[in-house]
Amino acid sequence: MKYAKFVLFCVLLLPTLLRAQDVYTSSGKPIGQKRANPPEKMGFNPDRMVYGGGLSLGLGGGGGYSAFQIGISPFAGYRITDRFLAGVGLGYQYQSVKNAFQNPSTGQLYPARYHFITPSIWARYGIFESIFLQGELEYNLLNYNELAFDASGNVVNQRKNVSGPALLLGGGFRQPISERASFMISVLYNVLHNSGYNPYQYSNNLVFRTGIIIGY
Repeated sequence: MKYAKFVLFCVLLLPTLLRAQDVYTSSGKPIGQKRANPPEKMGFNPDRMVYGGGLSLGLGGGGGYSAFQIGISPFAGYRITDRFLAGVGLGYQYQSVKNAFQNPSTGQLYPARYHFITPSIWARYGIFESIFLQGELEYNLLNYNELAFDASGNVVNQRKNVSGPALLLGGGFRQPISERASFMISVLYNVLHNSGYNPYQYSNNLVFRTGIIIGY
């Protein structure tokens, strides 16, 4: 009976002895206990911001005139998913059209010069690792010279302002040059070319752009 009581006492004491073997940290948690994974960050993540700039170039002509167009378009955006990006931009574009005006008295030809300021919103979707689709809605603010001629054939140079939208759709190619930067080439077409004022009419409504994007 004496031994039976001793064995029962050891059995009851064993769980307490086993728990006493755990080594605790100063915070009171056992060493070796796995910590719960921290929850993923929700909401805005600055690491998903993208920004950069592009150059546009357009050449065209016909009907006795020729045109040259060049522009710059800085932008900023956000990677909503790994493939889908969207953002805003602000561009400046210069366009010169040779032989746009003719003096009826002398037959002399004069160029037209256009200055565009273009705020925009854009979206880009990567369909493959290096190929993407792009859409961009612009509102073009244009300042330009319009020549007129008086009865004596003298040039009357007037500056005018007009505005209008353009919707550019197309795609391009992206070549990574570092972990967080890529070189891009895109070809876009203005599908609103019949909406009245059209800033891309002298380049056959095609826009070629190259640029650098940081963060993608």
